[in-house]
Amino acid sequence: MSGCTGSTWEQDEENTGQPQGTLQAAATTATGSLATGRSGFTATPLLDGRVLIVGGVSDGGRPLTAEIYSPTTGQFSLAGWLTYSRYWHTATRLADGRVLVVGGASTASAEIFDPVTGTWSQTGTPLQGRSGHTATLLRDGRVLVTGGGLGQSCEFYNPTTGTWSSAPSLLYQRSDHTATLLADGRVLVIGGAIGSNIYDTNVQAEIFNPATNTWSLTGQPVDGRQEHRAYLLHSGKVLVVGGEFNRVYLWNSELYDPATGSFSARVSAPNSGRFGGGVTRLGQVLIAGGGSTGTNSVSRYDPATNTWTALGSMLQPRQLFEIAELPDHRFLITGGNYGYQTTTYNTISELYDDGSACEPATCAASGAVCGSISDGCGGTLNCGTCPGGQICSASNTCEVCVPTTCESQGRVCGSTSDGCGGTLECGTCADGMSCLGGACITPTPPTVSFTSPTEGSTVEGNVTLAVNAASSFGLSRVEFYLGTALLGTDTSAPFTQGLNTRAYANGTQTLTARAYDTLGTQGSAGISVTFNNDFNAPTVSMTSPAQNAILTAGNAYVIRASASDDRGVRQVEFYLDGALISTRQAPYEVTWTPSSSNVGGHTWFAKAYDLAGNVTTSASVSVTVQSPPTSPNSLPYSASNTNSAQQNTVNRIIALSAGQTLTLGTCGVTGSSFSGDTYLRLYNSSGVQVALSDDACGGAGSNFTYTVPSGAGGNYQLRAGCYSSYSCSGTVAWTTTGSTTPPPSGSTLNYSASNTNSAQQATVNQTITLTAGQTLTLGTCGVTGSSFSGDTYLRLYNSSGVEVAYNDDACGGTGSNFTYTVPSGAGGNYQLRAGCFSSNSCSGTAAWTLQ
Repeated sequence: MSGCTGSTWEQDEENTGQPQGTLQAAATTATGSLATGRSGFTATPLLDGRVLIVGGVSDGGRPLTAEIYSPTTGQFSLAGWLTYSRYWHTATRLADGRVLVVGGASTASAEIFDPVTGTWSQTGTPLQGRSGHTATLLRDGRVLVTGGGLGQSCEFYNPTTGTWSSAPSLLYQRSDHTATLLADGRVLVIGGAIGSNIYDTNVQAEIFNPATNTWSLTGQPVDGRQEHRAYLLHSGKVLVVGGEFNRVYLWNSELYDPATGSFSARVSAPNSGRFGGGVTRLGQVLIAGGGSTGTNSVSRYDPATNTWTALGSMLQPRQLFEIAELPDHRFLITGGNYGYQTTTYNTISELYDDGSACEPATCAASGAVCGSISDGCGGTLNCGTCPGGQICSASNTCEVCVPTTCESQGRVCGSTSDGCGGTLECGTCADGMSCLGGACITPTPPTVSFTSPTEGSTVEGNVTLAVNAASSFGLSRVEFYLGTALLGTDTSAPFTQGLNTRAYANGTQTLTARAYDTLGTQGSAGISVTFNNDFNAPTVSMTSPAQNAILTAGNAYVIRASASDDRGVRQVEFYLDGALISTRQAPYEVTWTPSSSNVGGHTWFAKAYDLAGNVTTSASVSVTVQSPPTSPNSLPYSASNTNSAQQNTVNRIIALSAGQTLTLGTCGVTGSSFSGDTYLRLYNSSGVQVALSDDACGGAGSNFTYTVPSGAGGNYQLRAGCYSSYSCSGTVAWTTTGSTTPPPSGSTLNYSASNTNSAQQATVNQTITLTAGQTLTLGTCGVTGSSFSGDTYLRLYNSSGVEVAYNDDACGGTGSNFTYTVPSGAGGNYQLRAGCFSSNSCSGTAAWTLQ
């Protein structure tokens, strides 16, 4: 029969002659309203048909109350109070009917709702706080929680024990992704945001196999997306719709086929962005609302025709709302928001019928007086039994029964019904023959042959085994084996089996397919293939900045890594203090401009991924970011709890030469000031304290004078703090008199290097502090204390990372030597990079003087 759906008519069910329910035209009706309008919440159907509403955000913040919708009364009622307010959390119905709510709170927490008692209780402590994650009920009753926030971590929840345990991490960082339980029990994870930039979108998909407790890559989606939807279709395939990419809402959709592990593009959806949806009774997909401000449009996708049909509109425009299917196959649509500059949170709810909701037929209306028939809506009607001596006919009417015979049925073997509730024994077959359909035949084995992979081929990663099989007696199944281990069974053509070759050792392996016909006769075929997976992880190292480099806030620096792999590097990730900053393909570098908030110590490291998904983490590089000089001879400071300038201090490097006299203070020096009880300490280039001051100038200020001893020139460090645990602030100012020759800061650098590409990689580095007008004379020759072996190459970079000087051959050979005068306003921390010409090796001592 046909059902009216929106503006078109479509054939919904095949006419088999059986009673069918009545399909209605798409329509929506108002139902009870939420007590609190909300968006970003969850709506979970309970086993008794009610729907649990949890969390979200509303006009009044994040509501702690939960609500329950009853289809019987059409009203919402209070369902208790959560322990924590939650937003972008998950709510998963467990096998026993309880609901597990995870994440979306300021702490790592989870709680359980019991529909029988109507109460909430906390359940263990998750290993990590999360939002934008997923929580999937596995076939064994556990819940797999994946991703969220900035992490790749996963964990299991065991409802039997109420405890949490770690699960293998995702191959990629994800949040606002989807996780779909496939028909075979595996979990498909698609898309999501990566890194601290929420608009960086993951373009990979991966699968978790509970049987092996492992993640593996599957085919790459057509489009990267986040905040999308994924629906498991009746065919076992997954429809992926909408979401956003790089701040743009998506209309396009695609289909994932678990049998092939591949994605294919589908026709674009009429709705985009943050819509809601569900799978209808007839296996179609309903989506509604969405967009950037909320719409009221509704559309339905038919997988059989790859078409979308526009249906009747919702009562309200919505985005960030929820749809839940009710027992009668109507959809409860509730909550969400709409609007741009002023956001309105919906309390209005509605019941939407896309036309697949059904009014069941009856035995009487169908003319059935016995047997079982379909009610036309997926249920079964029991229409009674017949009196003695009568049977229920195919038309479900009672008729007088006359037994048949083996001869009248043309049977010479086997057992069969006499048509009246009895059994006829029609004989047996001779040895070597089998009884099929009442006839004695000589069975022949099924034929079977591999179509993929082929004999002698080399395979890697996830592969699909495929065979052609046939039998004149019909096939019951095909079994696939790796060696003697059963991989799986397929009962219908095309006969295929997935295989993750990375789960096995490399080398020659035997694959066998065994085909069985309906008589139990077996035919088999085998091939030999070679597993050749890449289990070798890539190599990766940080090449810039140098270990213990001193950087200046406000300057731009290039962070570089070197990575290689025998089969190719897919990407390199850069991490600052453990947080993912950027993902790059070659060249592996990212620009970092530290701000004043970054002043202090930091670590950089890199992760390299090869084409097979192997990953290696580099050694960390420590750097120190210092504040830029606000003036040549002053340092503003604000500090507290410094333990008399021994911790949490504000620091400044001051270059001093032998014979210079430094006069420094928060009082008694032009430009100085203080508030609170200040404390100053001065350390020489060896880290030894050489001067300090607490109270001076008749109060709580600080002031001292220090003359640099002979041979003690270099970079001194001023540390400004406060007495004891007090707070203080102000400006430290200083003057210098005496010798005007700058000290030879870092006067020598021992180096040994190779394969530096003329001092452009793998160099030995040194930070040299220079002031405007200073002249640097530097070399591996021509300077006292210098030496070299091999063809050396020197480069000098200013505080912005720009090369300002370099030299290859000098001093009549393969040494290096140059002179550089610092321009006006260009003082700061310069970096010397010592290396060798081309890919050669070299070593020695670079020495320099400053005038």
